[in-house]
Amino acid sequence: MRNTAPPKTTVHTETAATHAPLQSPCCPPSDRRAVVRQVRDLDDAQKGAGISLRQFARETSAARSTVQDRRRAVHDNGLPTEWADFLESGPGLRYSSRLVVCVLLFFCVRGKCSVELAAEFFEAMHMRRYVASSPSSLRRRLAQLLDHVIARGDRQFARMASTMVARDIVLALDENFHWDLPLLGILDVGSGFLFAERLSEGYDGETWAGVVRESIAGYNVCVRAVTRDGGSWLQTCADNLGIPGGSDIFHIQYGVCRATARPLALRESRAHKAVQERLHELAGVQADRARSEAAPAKVGRPKDWDAHEAKAREAVEEARAQEAEMARQREAMRSSIRALGDAHHPVDLTTGAPVAATEAGERLHEVAVDLCEHAARSDLGARAIKALNRVFGQIEDLTAIVAWWHQEVARQIATLSLSEVASQWVTERLVPALYVQQRIALARDASERTQLTALWERLKAELRSAESPWSSWSAAQREAVQGVALSVVKLFPRSTSALEGYNGQDALRHHHHHQMSETFRTALRVVRNYVVRRPDGSTAAERLFGCKPPDDLVDDLCENLRIQGRGRRRKRKPTPPLIE
Repeated sequence: MRNTAPPKTTVHTETAATHAPLQSPCCPPSDRRAVVRQVRDLDDAQKGAGISLRQFARETSAARSTVQDRRRAVHDNGLPTEWADFLESGPGLRYSSRLVVCVLLFFCVRGKCSVELAAEFFEAMHMRRYVASSPSSLRRRLAQLLDHVIARGDRQFARMASTMVARDIVLALDENFHWDLPLLGILDVGSGFLFAERLSEGYDGETWAGVVRESIAGYNVCVRAVTRDGGSWLQTCADNLGIPGGSDIFHIQYGVCRATARPLALRESRAHKAVQERLHELAGVQADRARSEAAPAKVGRPKDWDAHEAKAREAVEEARAQEAEMARQREAMRSSIRALGDAHHPVDLTTGAPVAATEAGERLHEVAVDLCEHAARSDLGARAIKALNRVFGQIEDLTAIVAWWHQEVARQIATLSLSEVASQWVTERLVPALYVQQRIALARDASERTQLTALWERLKAELRSAESPWSSWSAAQREAVQGVALSVVKLFPRSTSALEGYNGQDALRHHHHHQMSETFRTALRVVRNYVVRRPDGSTAAERLFGCKPPDDLVDDLCENLRIQGRGRRRKRKPTPPLIE
């Protein structure tokens, strides 16, 4: 679905960015260093010449109460003298302002910290005498910061979208129900850019299609496919947009886990408990035997303690064998569930060869059959069988998305105008190798990461060999071919897990605060897109637009957001007794 809407100059925001005046004209800012110098002169004058506070105020043309308050403020900070000298200087003042901005931005906006906790942090750091850090002051600064963040996001969007090169994307669609209304989330799978989080009274296919069209307006993108969970309304949305909608392998695995993991875990737990009981019985038999042998011999036939102890040991071995069997069944089911995800790849991650759609379908079918066999041997019941039968219903959809990806690879490579031999080499060698490279960072554990790294090194050596077309291409042609190959590798839609992660964070935020204004939600989306960085140092906006912003958000906030100076000194009065 090609986006044909005219470019916009603002992000979808519900509130305009309004800023409070930086400084009242009737209350000019004072020189912090001059204040400290004045206090030190007063201390020296009183120690050396014995000048009183009143006389010093008269000689310096300052009000006595002002000098007295400044003196108390300088000495009442709880910090070492060396720290106070720095914080009272110009660089120290800028550091204090940046500290306030970063705490509000990263703890209160991106994190789930309240302004009350932030105020406690500044109190513990003895910063209350250098910045206004009461909860009320921080709330006012946070409101201004949100407006600045939204306005800065609008400016960055206008700059970066104007120079954006057309690109194809795959969207992840998902909704959550943590708030009063369903929250519809739309995210680019390749870059992780969050296009929209929209509260809506409905989430049918028509509503979803309208939200998708509205969210990508102004972006020079073409939506090629969507990945989704099992909701039929999302497939209706994809049909309305005229693009394929691939099933999310994560939700398929999650459905199987819900039906099988808990029963198998309970059986293993019961088997472990049975082992502990048999061991306790064995210990009891051994203790009884020791007491019997220590006591005087009784009349009659002695008890056959060897047989009793052997029987108890046999019971322990049977319980341990049952526990090992339960653990084996649970591990077999877990391995098969993971194999379901491993089979849903257009490239073989053990050889680096392309996997055709029919072969991918056969692999998925084999894993589904294996899952059913494990469930039958474990006697998991009708609920597990029903969940596993749904996997067979999703195989055709998963196979179709693999076939679509191979068609997309061929379509985009055809735009490079390469020879038949070169096109075949890119399709069968370069694209699969880059797919393997992309999967290294997404490996399940260290052993899989090591295996993929070794495979990538082997494939990379083959790509650079003298027989490959790569060696005969110019630097510009290599860059063009590699750019197209990388872009098409990122188009394979496997999972909505990135969007599920955002939904999980929203669930935690709802648990903490139970509400979120549209202003806060919009600012949070700007932070996620333009501030949060991956380990490679790139933001989601940089990956989507293909360019870096001209300035940093934190630097922009420190430059334009006015941070209040010293907090007001308040004498803490003790609570009077109820009865004197």
